[in-house]
Amino acid sequence: MPQQVRNWYKDRKAIFSLNGAYLLSTLGDRLWAFTIGMFTHQIGGIMYIATQQLADSIIKLIFTPIIGKILDKTNRNKGIQIALLINNFCVSISALVFAYCFHLLETTPDKKELQGHENIFLLIALIFSSMAKVASEIERMAFTKDWIVVLVQSSENSRLSAQNSIMNVLDQVSAALLPLFTGILLDTFSRIVCCVFVIVYNISSWIIESRILHTVYRDTPALKRRKSVDSEEIVEAQGNVSWIRSFKLYFNQKAWRPAFALAMLYFTVLSFDNLAISYGAKQGLSATALGTFMTAGSICGLLGNVSYTYFERCMGLLLTALIGFFLQNACAMTAGYSQVFFDSPLNITGYAENFELKSWPSRIISEIQSPSTRSDIIALPASQWPLSIILFFVGITFARYGLWIIDPTIIQIMQETIPERNRYRIFGVQASISEFFSMLKDIMVGLKKNPINFHVFSGHLVLPNGDLRCTLRRVCLFSKSSDDSLFHLLHKGISKFSQASQYSNII
Repeated sequence: MPQQVRNWYKDRKAIFSLNGAYLLSTLGDRLWAFTIGMFTHQIGGIMYIATQQLADSIIKLIFTPIIGKILDKTNRNKGIQIALLINNFCVSISALVFAYCFHLLETTPDKKELQGHENIFLLIALIFSSMAKVASEIERMAFTKDWIVVLVQSSENSRLSAQNSIMNVLDQVSAALLPLFTGILLDTFSRIVCCVFVIVYNISSWIIESRILHTVYRDTPALKRRKSVDSEEIVEAQGNVSWIRSFKLYFNQKAWRPAFALAMLYFTVLSFDNLAISYGAKQGLSATALGTFMTAGSICGLLGNVSYTYFERCMGLLLTALIGFFLQNACAMTAGYSQVFFDSPLNITGYAENFELKSWPSRIISEIQSPSTRSDIIALPASQWPLSIILFFVGITFARYGLWIIDPTIIQIMQETIPERNRYRIFGVQASISEFFSMLKDIMVGLKKNPINFHVFSGHLVLPNGDLRCTLRRVCLFSKSSDDSLFHLLHKGISKFSQASQYSNII
């Protein structure tokens, strides 16, 4: 028995090590994502956050396909080590700049003299943060889209869906723990102390992750080579070297329809991004309260990952994706409809009457140059929270269940169908398309003085029906078989589910 245990551990040692490095990476990403949202809201306001997220989306849209093409031709260890270094270095520099900015705010009595310098330091911090987000996206792509697939194929008894679920669970565990921990940290200690903590964590995690990944690469021969492909695929890959042709290669993949359906969610899906954090803080929620909502959402995500593994075995990937799409849209629309409650700050009629397209760019520039939110956040007790705000965050929280059924399902479809030599490029294009839809959302945010309301109203009272219909059509068209209609998928899924239930009853 001990020998069997040793053999079992030896077969999965590399996977365990990769999961450990991925957990450290996600902990750092979640820590910084929540922290920078609170920092930016306190110094620059919600318009600054919308502009920064728009800039992040544009940068990812442009550079991820290009970087993906380069990584397909680069040594795996070298590529992930560079991304790891850039991510942690840029986060540390950004946190250092934020610390200096808060030091100036605390030591300068006359805020008018500080305003110009404050904006400059904030922009520098956000630039480094944007660079870190691109590197983090590449790092996550290497962990979850490439390395884990190779390690599973090298292992004798590992299942790709199970390993995808484990990595998603690790991500959701970090998403559950870090926001609550970070919220308490921000409410307890000064901003400068929080910045120092971020810097120390990123430097420490970089050293540990780098060593782990180097060991995994050294001990896994399959990571040192890429599978050969057919001559036609090589010619196609060599011809598609430009940014535009990378998109052409993406749309030639078998799984582009469900992948594109997943990307469409980035326009209407609500998440705990910096906009939601800033919106909640503006309505009187404390950092601890926001962290608690994010923790609850991550728990729903954990349940979604567990359900994904079970549904995939019982019903197959396609029907699992459809179930996730239905559940996510239903919960997200709850958050959307909360904005028409009596105590909601939404005033869509007044906005439509007063909106002028000519004055829109100048108003955004003025808001960025002279942010309106420059005071400490005043948190309200839970008894005074508006009902619309509670429903808004409850809808976001439970939508994570359906979202984390969809995401790993579509990702597994892509993992199983994309050639290994084009993996980084295709997933880079996928990230780029997702950022395009996210960018449209951020552009809509800039259309209103209280932008989150217009985003919610437009994204979830008008678009869900059309988005869901397109999604269903694209997922169902994934298979070339004429039998894979929606009715056939439902019938086949119910039959598999019944067989699995009968089998479990016998056991």
